This record gives sequence, C-alpha cells and structure tokens, in this order.
Amino acid sequence: MFVEITMIIVILSGIFTWLGGRPGIHIGASGLIMGYWAYLLAFAYWSSSPVGIIVGIIALYYFGSLAANLLPTTERVSWEGHIYGFIAGLLAAAWQFGIIHI
Repeated sequence: MFVEITMIIVILSGIFTWLGGRPGIHIGASGLIMGYWAYLLAFAYWSSSPVGIIVGIIALYYFGSLAANLLPTTERVSWEGHIYGFIAGLLAAAWQFGIIHI
C-alpha cells in the first residue's frame, strides 16, 4: 500500500503542479512530504480507530508547522508544489478508503 500511495501522491502532485503552477523551477520533494502529511491526517479522520487518531494527533503535533507552507510566503518558494502535494495526499487517502476511484 505504501508504494501505491507514494505513486499517487508523486504523480498527482506533479501533474497538478505542472498544470497549475506558475512559470519557474519547481524542484524538491516537498510535494511528497506534504502529501504524506495530508494522507496521515485524512487517515486519522476517516479510519476512526484509536491507532489512526493517535497517528493523526502525533502528525499534527510534530508536523503542524507544515500548514504554514501551504500559503505563499516568498516568491522563490514553490508553494504550488506544497498545496498540490497536500491535495494529492487527501486524494490518495480518499482512494484507499473507497471514497473516490482513481
């Protein structure tokens, strides 16, 4: 399941950034990291199991500062990669729980 989730996040965030990103160089794995974070939060929300909720709380506590990177802060940072990675992580979790079909 890890490989499938990773591939969904990488492919969707790349496509979304390519289609909706501003002209420039978008490089790095921040879209993947944001996608993993969104996946963990969505997993905690949709699983409703004690383990899922604990994982979500831990992810929110330790990585909550990632939310500040979802909005543009400087001209040189590809915030589009961040937001599209986050969306791709949510879509990957929705796919895993059968909410959507990719």
